[in-house]
Formats: sequence, C-alpha cells, structure tokens
Amino acid sequence: MAANAAYIVANQGMHDYLEDVLDVDNAALRLNLMRGGFRSPAALVTKKKDFVHSVCTNIRKSGGQAGSRNIGAELEENLEKFVLWCRYRYLTQRNLAFAEATMVNLDAISIWCDQLQKDPDPLSVDKFTDGIDRRQWFESIQNYLGLIRGAAKLPLAYVIKEEDDLPAVDSGFGMPDFDEDLATRGRIQGNFWRADNTTVWQFLKSKCHGTDAWTVILGFNARKNGRGAYFALIRMYMGCDVKQLLCRRAETFLENVRFDGKSRNFIYPKFVGKLRLAFQDLSREDPMSERRKVNKLMRAFQVESLRYLDAHVTGHETRQSNFEEAVTFLSDQMTAEQTKNTGSNRTIAAFGQGSDSDTSGSYRSSKKPVHTKKFKAKHSGSSKTRRSGSAKKESSGSGKKDPLEFLTGKEWYHLSEAEKASKRKARRAAGIPTSEERMGKEKKKISSVKRAASSSDSDSSSEDRKPTKRQKRQVISSIQRSAADSDSDSSSDESGNESTGARPAPRMLKMTQRKIRQDPGPSKKQSKKGKAQG
Repeated sequence: MAANAAYIVANQGMHDYLEDVLDVDNAALRLNLMRGGFRSPAALVTKKKDFVHSVCTNIRKSGGQAGSRNIGAELEENLEKFVLWCRYRYLTQRNLAFAEATMVNLDAISIWCDQLQKDPDPLSVDKFTDGIDRRQWFESIQNYLGLIRGAAKLPLAYVIKEEDDLPAVDSGFGMPDFDEDLATRGRIQGNFWRADNTTVWQFLKSKCHGTDAWTVILGFNARKNGRGAYFALIRMYMGCDVKQLLCRRAETFLENVRFDGKSRNFIYPKFVGKLRLAFQDLSREDPMSERRKVNKLMRAFQVESLRYLDAHVTGHETRQSNFEEAVTFLSDQMTAEQTKNTGSNRTIAAFGQGSDSDTSGSYRSSKKPVHTKKFKAKHSGSSKTRRSGSAKKESSGSGKKDPLEFLTGKEWYHLSEAEKASKRKARRAAGIPTSEERMGKEKKKISSVKRAASSSDSDSSSEDRKPTKRQKRQVISSIQRSAADSDSDSSSDESGNESTGARPAPRMLKMTQRKIRQDPGPSKKQSKKGKAQG
C-alpha cells in the first residue's frame, strides 16, 4: 500500500487528470493505467496507436476486482485522443500542461486527424525538366507534402517551412487551423525529425534524379537531408533574381490591369485570379494589406454600368478592409445585373459566373431567333416525308410520345427493341423513308450522273455524223410540202384517181423516216479514230 501511495504521489498530475477530466472514478483502475504507461504526457509522445489498445487489453485480462478492470470503449477512445494531443503539442513545440488537455481540445484534434486525406500519389508531381513551369512545380511539391503523413502520422509540410525559429506571436492552439499551425510551428529536431526529413529526401530524389536538378541536390544524399535539398532547389530555380522578376511583373500587372466586362477571354473569375496571384508574388517582398488589395481591385474594376459600386465598397465598414468580401459583393451585383437584363437583345458582358468552358465573354438573350425566311423542303414531292424544324421542336418539347418525332442517335440507342419496331412501322406507314432508303436513292443519283458523264464523251464524236432531231424535222417537213404540192396538182381528177394519187406521198414519207432511223452511225472504232485524228 505504501508503495502504491508513493507511486501515486510521484505521478500526481496524471492521477488527477484521469480522475477529473477522463472520469476514471476507480482508484485501482487509475493506478493500473499509470503502471501500464500513462505516467506523464512526455512519456506518451512516442507511443504508437496500438499502445492504448494493448494497455486496455492487459488491464481487462488481469485479476482482481471488477472495478479495477472495467475499461469501457469510451474511456479507451478518450485515452487515444489524449495520446494524439500529446504528440501534436510536442511537434508544435508547446508545453504539455494538463490544463490545456481539455475534452474540447481532445475532440478538436481527433476530428481534424480523422478528416486528413489518404497519402497522395507521388505521380501527382511531375519530374523536373528544363521547360517545366517552376512555380507550379514547387507549388505541387508543397501541396504533396501538405497531404502525405510522416512518422507521427501527421502531414510533412513543416519539414520545408521557411523559418527555423518559432513565430514571434503564437496565434493559439490549432489557430487559424491545425494544418497551418503545424506547418509554421513544426519541430525540426527531436523524435520524428530524422524519419520525416528522410521521407522528403527520397521524394525529391525520385523527381530530380537523372535531370539537371540532380546536380543541385546531390550533396545532400549522404545525410538524406530533404529540407536542405528543397531549399537548394529554391535558391537555384526560384532565387532572388526570379523573385524580383515576379515582383516586377506583379507590379506592372496591377498598374495596367482593367476589367470592363467586355472581353470574351477575360471574364471576372480570371480577373480576380490574376489579382490573387499578383498579391501572392508581392507578399514575398512587400506584404500588401487588405485595404490596399481592395483599392487595387476597385481601381481595376471599370464596368460602366456598375461604376456606382465603388462607393458601396470603399465606404463600407467591412468591405473596405476585406478583399474576399469585396470580391463576393461585386460578383453578386454583376449576377443581379445579368439577371435584370436577361431577355433583352443586347449583349451583356460575361461577369464570370459560369464554368471554365463558357469563355464566350457574354450572356446573350435566352430567346432563340425566329427564322422568317422560308426554305424549300428537301423532299418537296411529299408533304409527309419531312416536317419543318418548328414541328420537330414542338413535338420534342410537348412531352407526348409521338412515333413520328425526330430522335437523335443517343435517344434512339436508349429505346427498347419494341419501341424501335413501333416507330419504324409508324414512319413506314406515313411514307417517311428510312436512312438506308435515302442513302440508296442518293447512291443511284450519283451513279446515274457518273454514267451520263462517261457516255457523253463516247457519243460526242458520233453526234457529229448522226442527224439531229432538228435535221430530221426539216427533212420530214420538206417531204410533207412536196406531198401537198402533188395533191394540189391532181385536184381536177376524179375521186378514184384522187385516192390513188394521194397514196405515194405517205408511203414516201414513211420510207424516208425509216431510212433516217435505220441510218447506222459510225462504229466505236471509227469514233475513236475520229477522236484521235481530231
């Protein structure tokens, strides 16, 4: 008993925390937990996730009274949260005071850790090349390290933080959020540092080996110094000269940029995105206040119909010093302006509320233009074969299942076989040709045109020698005139003679017509020979 009392006195802080915060009422159970490893927060920093479960399992299996072995699921979960809190406080270089380990803080750190994403694919970061966009390449590395977990099962973004020392002002535990708090206050020495630093090195090596960048980080291979290799790449490819160039470009952009809502390729989201990028480039050398950002925004905002919004932004209590709030306010006002002008025929400037695919630069009237010009139908012979475009729109938009309505290929694909058969039958009864029939007619027309073109060449030589229709008509008319003359000469004769004298004329006419028709044209060989001689 004396030994137990002395043990409790030596770990009085943990004893009181288990009783007051974690609600462990049984003194024997508190003693068993402390003997199992819960003696101090510093001793729990390096414990793994399975440690808590092992301690609880051993206590449940131990002998003794039931109260000293009664560990519920809730108590085990709270113990796991406490171990995670100790590890996070250690990495962010804060004290491990029991007073800070409230249930609110334990729940907050547990919820954040549960919502962390799985480790990203290393292929999400491209391998270094000479022509790669270096800014985007470094940003992809930062994003990757902000997601992948290290030895402490926490993100590795702190390994490449710019400052070795702690920030001058502590914003508080988990403020403004746990990711940024860990990235700015991460411990770059101690229990987890060597494993995390080596992980970053192996990643950078996979992206730079065999390229020009490998010679830059080769000197850090012996110690597997990922932090040193990263900043060596920064100095080489994003050094002071590059930063100064980016700053000059950002300043030039802010001085000259204007947004009037008329350009098809410079919509509002793109305009705001370029402003944010310019502010980010300038923040490396000259951080810009929120009020200056708002002033730059309103100076560049030159939409003619919304000029009055300048006073509503710069004169507002919160918008004048909050860039994102001012951006949202302008976006809402432009949406209202676009809605007010919907239905008019004039073109409205694209204020950028659509997707990236909508880069037309304007919101046009939703009414479709009415075509007043009447076009002749392709199949004019049958009024049932084709319907006008308006009829198609009416049938498709009426909601009724008309078997004669026009269907796209995608709509036809989703029909059942019975529906397809019924529609084919209805269209056949209405006299509407199928696509195969229309294609067959078109092919016949094309083939007939080809045959006519080929035969015209072969008959051109024979047409010179064959009598034309006009020549035939002239011969026939001359024969008819001669027959009429013979009739007039025999008009004084008797009726018998009159009938016999009239017979030779038609007989001569028929013989002449037969002779003209039976007159053979030149043979193919002669026509070809005539062509060659010609």
